[in-house]
Amino acid sequence: MKTEMITLKHGDASIKMPASSLAKLAMASVFAQVLPPAANVQPVAHCATPEIGEPWPGQGGINGGFVQARGDVPAHYLIIAANDAGDHEWGGRGLR
Repeated sequence: MKTEMITLKHGDASIKMPASSLAKLAMASVFAQVLPPAANVQPVAHCATPEIGEPWPGQGGINGGFVQARGDVPAHYLIIAANDAGDHEWGGRGLR
């Protein structure tokens, strides 16, 4: 099967390339304009997991504990906003 070629011309310049390559370039160009640049993604800094009820630096809240995966929701830590936590007991209530 012969590869379909496309010729692009602009003024005196021309580029001849396979149609499939042009389609890939066009899709990459669209994604580059729609999606944010990867350079804007901040790396996740590794830190030790604070105790339940303690502030979690860089997360803007308090460690509410580990939540197991359930259905389509992956396992994660619950971070409670410091303003929303109030004055409550943390951990195994009545076991200390």
